Amino acid sequence: MWGTGGAWAPLVVGDRLAELATMKAAVGFASPHPVSDWGLLRRALDYVRPLAKPVLLWAWDRGLAGDGCLWDGPLSLALGLPSVPVSAEVAPLAAVLAVVATTGTPVHLMRIATAAGWRRSPGRRRRDCP
Repeated sequence: MWGTGGAWAPLVVGDRLAELATMKAAVGFASPHPVSDWGLLRRALDYVRPLAKPVLLWAWDRGLAGDGCLWDGPLSLALGLPSVPVSAEVAPLAAVLAVVATTGTPVHLMRIATAAGWRRSPGRRRRDCP
């Protein structure tokens, strides 16, 4: 996939787990698309845990984001652009963190773009997430 110093392998292919065990040489696993199937995420994280590889995840809800192109606020209003509510990041982030907390698999949350998302990220506050 992408990366430096090694290749990142896909976490899922379509709506199924990728053949993760066959990609042991990968430096980790990632999905360039937002997580939307929490059951699949749980199975993927459980499957990856014994491989001791990090997982890169993107918490984003396309339904909430809609056709927005700028975060909701004074600037999007002043420019007359369709906005993205903060909940498009925060709601799926809460779900990702809940699943991650039950698996013990190390993850890196990609593309955290809001202050509300940052405040909730385990990189800032290490609660029960690995």
